[in-house]
Amino acid sequence: MRYFYTDTNRRPQGPESREKILELLGRGVINSASLVAEEGGTAWQPVSSLSAEANTAPPLPVTATEPLAIWSLALGLISCICCWFGFITAIAGIICGHLARSKIRNNPDCTGAGLALAGLIIGYLVVALSLISFIGVTFFNIWESMSKHL
Repeated sequence: MRYFYTDTNRRPQGPESREKILELLGRGVINSASLVAEEGGTAWQPVSSLSAEANTAPPLPVTATEPLAIWSLALGLISCICCWFGFITAIAGIICGHLARSKIRNNPDCTGAGLALAGLIIGYLVVALSLISFIGVTFFNIWESMSKHL
């Protein structure tokens, strides 16, 4: 059996075999809004009437967010809030971020590179600010103790 079909601009085309029309549907030449009619017939029907295959969408790819990327961001954000433990959680966030980015690079099905990068950036900023404040407080205390002895 051969069929006429409408292309994406609703212009009649064909006739073509059922298999050829399903192939055109799969390639995107026609879409689910296209119509088909049997050769010699006058009734136009949706292309999905040709087969149940025409009505099924291709399966979506399965992707998973790398858990270490989530941990990296979470630990980075927690390190911003924690006063004295911020340095420790920032280091843990940095380690998780690097491990996550390595796993994501090696497995194309994993996502979360942006989360890991954000965790790394926040972690490194907290470590840098912690070191700067530690050095500043240390020098201030040394200055104070020296000025008392003068």
